[in-house]
Amino acid sequence: MAEMSFERITLGTLFSDNKNLAVPTYQRGYAWTNQEWEDFWNDLVEVLDENEDDHFLGQVVTNKLDSRDYVVDGQQRVTTSTMFLAVLRDSFNSLDSERARMRAQDLQKKYIGRRGNYNFTQSEQVAEFFSRLIQNDAFSFSEVKGQAGQDSEHNFVKAYDYLYKRVGARIKDFNTIDDRVEFLEDLQDAFLDHMFVMKISTPDEASAFVIFETLNARGRDLNSSDLLKNHLFRKASGDPDIQHHWEEMMTPLDFNSDRATKFIRAYWNGTHEFVTEKKLYRALNRSVETD
Repeated sequence: MAEMSFERITLGTLFSDNKNLAVPTYQRGYAWTNQEWEDFWNDLVEVLDENEDDHFLGQVVTNKLDSRDYVVDGQQRVTTSTMFLAVLRDSFNSLDSERARMRAQDLQKKYIGRRGNYNFTQSEQVAEFFSRLIQNDAFSFSEVKGQAGQDSEHNFVKAYDYLYKRVGARIKDFNTIDDRVEFLEDLQDAFLDHMFVMKISTPDEASAFVIFETLNARGRDLNSSDLLKNHLFRKASGDPDIQHHWEEMMTPLDFNSDRATKFIRAYWNGTHEFVTEKKLYRALNRSVETD
């Protein structure tokens, strides 16, 4: 296995020191729902209200390739964190305050980036929509959200809306503009400086896949299509035909991994011995042994 690096870093460091984070084309779409957003928000509020020094958000596994840090595991939390940066930016901009506008500009420049040079890039299928909805401050959320098409794009809209409303509800607790700006500054500090991830980096794609599978194959139910994709790409050692065929399958499924799992299981059970969804990946894993 290639040499790896392990860093315990704040979210602020993740976005300010890693300006080429990207979601690989083959990754599953953004799939977090209310439960995950609520957990994310409650964790942040706990850090803020209880003055916690730090809170561990999870791991981010990356593979460096062609000057990009591809997020092999952790893209859901990185995506949500990027959207929260935009929520903070837009919440600052909603206040009639020069101090607030400066804070918004700092967030955009240091942690989000500018058009054509964002610190974090979504997968090709949704990158343009995500940049207009979330990252490009020349657009407003309200004018872009109606253009959502894929499931992931609708989930971006719902996630941003959920988080923006939660921040807005807290802002209303304060009567003056200065107090509201100070609250947002405290919230930004809690988010950027007191929430941590474990960043695991490797220059070897196969090693990143092994880490992903090891971290995700223990302790919870799995999405078989995600694990199968990981297994195929690792076994194929970067063969572009595999990526092409995977995208060919996923396109009519809107890159929805739950649908992909159902599709793959239906095909498998029509051509092989019947398996339950929980045993699907195990059967597929055993059947794919070479590149």
